[in-house]
Amino acid sequence: MALEKINLSFEQGEFAFITGRSGAGKTTLLKLLYAAEHPTHGDVFLEGRSVSRLHPSSVPWLRRNMGIVVQDFRLLPRRTIFENVALPLEVCGVKFSEIRPRVNMTLTRVGLEGMGKRRPGELSGGEQQRVAIARAVVNRPSILLADEPTGNLDHYLSGDIMDLLVGICTDQGATVLVATHDKEQVARHNFREVSLLRGRVHSDREPATEASGDLVALKKPDEESRSTEDEMAAAGTDPKSDDSSTGTQAS
Repeated sequence: MALEKINLSFEQGEFAFITGRSGAGKTTLLKLLYAAEHPTHGDVFLEGRSVSRLHPSSVPWLRRNMGIVVQDFRLLPRRTIFENVALPLEVCGVKFSEIRPRVNMTLTRVGLEGMGKRRPGELSGGEQQRVAIARAVVNRPSILLADEPTGNLDHYLSGDIMDLLVGICTDQGATVLVATHDKEQVARHNFREVSLLRGRVHSDREPATEASGDLVALKKPDEESRSTEDEMAAAGTDPKSDDSSTGTQAS
């Protein structure tokens, strides 16, 4: 799907959903970020660097700092789970003495401890998606892009996978963008939602601010005290009198 008049920015450490119906442009938006597609007009910047102007030989270097999760997993069937997760580290030239502990730690983190010797065909769909996520984050990327990561999973597994992605954002400080049409999972989490419609931004909803009771303007203690005394004086009440003192508590 072609994208038009897109003007978006995401902060480091931000978690955001990219939503919309099939064909709205969600996958195209993610592909622009990791240089699988290039804009015909405009530009894409990552950390101040133009992605669309990169020489093809530089694209692999760009992706080394990114984790990419796709709907169909794309695991190597003849390799073990350990070998699948270790692949990005091998490509980056990490020593095997460092690879083993990092892979094992990552497998534990995604709930697959002790399963490194199995092969993808021996795992369930939810487990294969966890392997794909482990492979995407083992290199500790600053950006994680997930394209319909729960598209092939049931309700309960979808919740587990989404919680895992949220945890990665929180623990690693990574920027996580999740393209999804799973409205239930979007509703479960209070994060920014960019909705696409026919290749354009239909809405950009910021996270709702949790509030209870009346809205309160924050003030410094001395400012709050002076403000209270002024209001009481205006009402003809002695602010120094114990009998007239009042308090408000937000619960």
